[in-house]
Parts: sequence; structure tokens; C-alpha cells
Amino acid sequence: MISGILASPGIAFGEALLINEDKFFINKKKITSENILLEINKFFNARKKTSIQLKNIKNKIVKNIGKGKEDIFESHLMLLEDPELEKEIIFLIKEKLYSSDAAVFFVIEEQIKKLKIIKDNYLRNRAIDVKDVGDRLIKNLLKIEYIDLHSVDKEVILISKEITPSETAQIDLKKVLGFITDLGGANSHSSILARALEIPAIVGTVNITKKVKSGDFIILDCINNEVLINPSSIIIEDKKKIKKKNI
Repeated sequence: MISGILASPGIAFGEALLINEDKFFINKKKITSENILLEINKFFNARKKTSIQLKNIKNKIVKNIGKGKEDIFESHLMLLEDPELEKEIIFLIKEKLYSSDAAVFFVIEEQIKKLKIIKDNYLRNRAIDVKDVGDRLIKNLLKIEYIDLHSVDKEVILISKEITPSETAQIDLKKVLGFITDLGGANSHSSILARALEIPAIVGTVNITKKVKSGDFIILDCINNEVLINPSSIIIEDKKKIKKKNI
């Protein structure tokens, strides 16, 4: 039995789908001065594409949940278009001859490090929002396909190191029964969205991704804070009775 931090109530039964963290190669070789303008243009084009994606996600949230939670993605857009962020990235490209992807990676990593040492839980949880925006921007720079959780084609319980707010917002509610993560907190934007979407979720389990493999049968009990892997038929029936009582 595994437990973590209760993020969103409910009980779900289903097959695990383990989502591996995307890896991408950052070009850390210095560029030539002739390529400065090219790299700056690459940054602006990728930022424009990222902005369009985030606006589409924001509109989807309004459609699926209603007004209110789209503010999360307004803050993502503000971060993306922050003049100071742009200034730091352009500086690294122009003065330090960083590639555009290396400049974005370095600036975003520095912001994440600063947020992670803040004592305030709310502000510390914003690190995942910064990472979400940064990863999306870098993937657009590198022309890497972004994970689309709306494309899941069967009923599953998602297992991941962490699920970003933009991934949570794109979940297909007919297919994704709940999610469990290694990282995260009750006040993270992913947890807030899970509650708004009424998806059972437990976060902060530390090592769920090392305990579960795709295809395992999972009971996600977000009433008693329990994750059960390949339980017996007796336990399944007992948990179904608990779920029925809590409907």
C-alpha cells in the first residue's frame, strides 16, 4: 500500500499508464556571432507558438469547467511574456553566445531553484508552473511533440513523476480515471485543476513511478489515502462498497 498527499477526493479502479518524463538534449555549445539574430528569432517564434498553445488550453478549461480556473493559464502567459524573462534570455544569446534553447533552459532553471528554497508552500509550488512553461517553450524550440493526454485511447489511471497544469487541463475525462504522482502538493495548480475536474488524485508519493508499471491494476482510494497495486478480488469488492457509500 502506498500513500501520499490527497489532492482530489474519490475512488478509481483501473489500469495504470506510466508516463515517462520527456528527455531533451540542450545545445550547450556556443553559437557564432553570425547566428545571434537567428537564435533570437527562434526564441520569438517558439514563444509565439507557446502562447497560442496556452491560450487554447485556457479556452478549453473555460469550456470544460467554466470561468475561474483559467486564471492559472493567464499567469502562465504572463510568465511567458515577462519582459524580464525575455531580457535575460536575449542577454545570454547576445552576450554569452548561448543557443536559444540553452538560454531558456538556464534562465528557467535559475527561477525554479529560487522558488524551491522559498519557505512559503504556495510560492514553492509555483516551481512546477515555471517548469511547465519552460518545458513547453524549449520543446517548441527543439520541435519536440508535447504530450497530449487527450489522446489516451482507453480508461487508465495516470502514473507520473509529476503532472503539469497544462497536462492536467488536457485530460480526457472519459478516459483518465485519476492520477498519482511522485511529486506535488495539495495546493499545486495541478491539484487545484484535479479538484475542479473532479478527478481522484494523490500526489507526493515520492516513488510511485518505481512501484508501478503500465498495465498493473490500481485502486486509487483518495478517501483513505491509499494506492493499492494488483489487489485481491476481495479488496476490490470492499473498495467498491466504500465508493458506493461515498457517491
